Amino acid sequence: MKLVRRRLMGALLCALAIPASVVVASAHMAAAPNMAVGQLSGAAPQLSSNGLILFTSSRSGGGTTQLYTMNANGTGVTELTKAPGSSDRGAWSPDGTKIAFMSNRTGSWRIYVMNANGSNVVQVTTHLSRWPSWSPSGTQIVYMQTPVPPTGNYNIFVMNSNGSNQVRLTTDVPEDCCAAWSPTGTQIVYESFEPGNYDIYTMNSNGSNQTDISNNPAYDGTPSWSPTGTRIAFRSLRSGSNDIWTMNANGTNLFNVTKKKISARTPDWSPDGSEILFSGVVGKLMQLYTITPTGTNLTRITNDAYNDTDPAWQPVP
Repeated sequence: MKLVRRRLMGALLCALAIPASVVVASAHMAAAPNMAVGQLSGAAPQLSSNGLILFTSSRSGGGTTQLYTMNANGTGVTELTKAPGSSDRGAWSPDGTKIAFMSNRTGSWRIYVMNANGSNVVQVTTHLSRWPSWSPSGTQIVYMQTPVPPTGNYNIFVMNSNGSNQVRLTTDVPEDCCAAWSPTGTQIVYESFEPGNYDIYTMNSNGSNQTDISNNPAYDGTPSWSPTGTRIAFRSLRSGSNDIWTMNANGTNLFNVTKKKISARTPDWSPDGSEILFSGVVGKLMQLYTITPTGTNLTRITNDAYNDTDPAWQPVP
């Protein structure tokens, strides 16, 4: 059963961009001991340098989105995906040489892996799946997928990076979403509708010890680990606005980074830990920004007539 860091203060349901179809409590089953998932290594993470920025954009036209890279100052924009349909939510491998992403090029969302320049695209899932994130070893990918057969909302799964050995980690009836692997390899952070609203949870990388660490009636979601694994950035509506917040890995020491300066989404830490990259609302568009973890030096890095979203910063070991 999931552990709750402090008692829920009522079953308040906030208005969210992602609706939940079912709100019920459920029991949770830890992965069996013989499952080859998530080795609890706990090795100290090594910080990387900042490379290219990967992002999703509507600039390709035709009502689709594709993946692009650019330099950290917004120059040198290069389109990586050109297939029919949309591609979205790219994630860098720890060595910065590969990208996992989601695409509906076959008619439904699946996970794919490609080289950093867009070559050698390989489909690695065969069921409805989204939002990939690499393990720090680069050998596994955590992602969200509907149960097979599809009988409910998304849950969190893990697989080898080639798509083999797919293992379900959460068994909620409500949706679990947007998982990210800790830099030490010991934990996975994700958002869940389990308590009746979206909160941030952590669990061991084998699916055990699922714990609500944000426990707030407002929306908390799209978490991102700091490179050291000591802080988590996330989007929250607890201030009455879409802000980027950070907290310790156990949910303590909350800090509002953007402080209503801009309506912010999908944070991602720079590999060296000095900045947080995110998408922000400008008029009717989404554009990309950086800000320091202390809330200073808000900088716009895309300035165009398209929606630019879901950024990720390339690690350069």
